[in-house]
Amino acid sequence: MNSTWTLSEQEQLTYLEAMAVQHFACYESHAYSERQHHWARAATLKNNLVPILLEYIHLKLDRPTNTLGLIAYRQQKQRLVTETLHEPTTSRRHINTVLKKLASSDEWEQIAGAALIGEGHVNDELDLANLFGLRELMNWATGE
Repeated sequence: MNSTWTLSEQEQLTYLEAMAVQHFACYESHAYSERQHHWARAATLKNNLVPILLEYIHLKLDRPTNTLGLIAYRQQKQRLVTETLHEPTTSRRHINTVLKKLASSDEWEQIAGAALIGEGHVNDELDLANLFGLRELMNWATGE
């Protein structure tokens, strides 16, 4: 320890031990408050911000009925949320976090999925064996 104080080695050890214990307690309280803030932030996002924004978006935008409508809906939703939440001090990272949580919680996107129901992307009568010629190959191989 570099100082002009004249302390015995035992006094220095006692002082350093007390300071280490004090700073460790401070460190623990900061770690606890970080966890507390993390869970508070997550709860605010899940319980307040996302439901309010979803209700606002669903009132403001039209429900998508096809794939192109879904793409347009996603773009309009992103623009609307960005315009609503953006302030000069707002971090883009926080807005992106909200947008990701909205996408995973939005029932309009969950129902739509990759292909909207009733849009005719999948043919129920399609037989993959016929598509790839497997049935003819099997018939030839078995001699039928």
